[in-house]
Amino acid sequence: MTRLFPILGLLALAGCGVSDEDRIDRLNPAGWPDSLAVIGEGFPDAGDPCRQLGNTDAISRYAGELIDLVGCPTVQDANALEQGRIVGDVDGYTIVALDREPEEDADVEDEGEVGPMEGVAYGNVGSIYCEGRGYGGSSRCQAGIRSEPGPGGVTMIDIVFPNGNRRTLMFDGAKLVDADSSEEDGSAGWDISVRRQNGRQYVSHGPERFIILDSFLGIEPPPAPTPQPDTDPLAPLEPPPPPVIQIEGVQ
Repeated sequence: MTRLFPILGLLALAGCGVSDEDRIDRLNPAGWPDSLAVIGEGFPDAGDPCRQLGNTDAISRYAGELIDLVGCPTVQDANALEQGRIVGDVDGYTIVALDREPEEDADVEDEGEVGPMEGVAYGNVGSIYCEGRGYGGSSRCQAGIRSEPGPGGVTMIDIVFPNGNRRTLMFDGAKLVDADSSEEDGSAGWDISVRRQNGRQYVSHGPERFIILDSFLGIEPPPAPTPQPDTDPLAPLEPPPPPVIQIEGVQ
């Protein structure tokens, strides 16, 4: 494939040499900065130095609905990729943007699928993007939506990873409120966070990552803003109405 990296950007960054020792340290996942949410064990293949990135504040300005972001320890590693373009640098790591083709309903499969748990009446079932413990790399997880009966009931998404591991996310409308956890699988102390953007919810729960479409939750998109008529900023202003003068003794 044709490489799209800006030549001037490469030359500028190449001057900032990184020793082999520093590069080896950066390949260690524990050495990646907290500002980058690393996903998987290598990109494009396990063991490669670059990593797919989850959405964080540090890279949100580069994110987009049809853009995947990848971080590389050095510009040389970024240059070794066969596609993408360098868009920035975060804490010494090179950020690469990969454009992808739009896929209609890519995050939700046919609603005729069987739900993730037998005997459960799901209102909607499908598959979602996932990354999880015990399963390297990104994949598709089977998911089903069910609701607690009665007023104030939460919406729950049961998720099953390809290796059989399970997770349940709990929503109050469009708001993520919790995830099931236990001492048994080590998830009791995991932090949970979510970022909602472009009709998607990017959920991080410990080492697990999920992308939930608002439409999968049954949330309608906000109405489009009412178009405003065009105005000429140079047009003369209408003169104000003449003041009303009250004459004493005249009604």
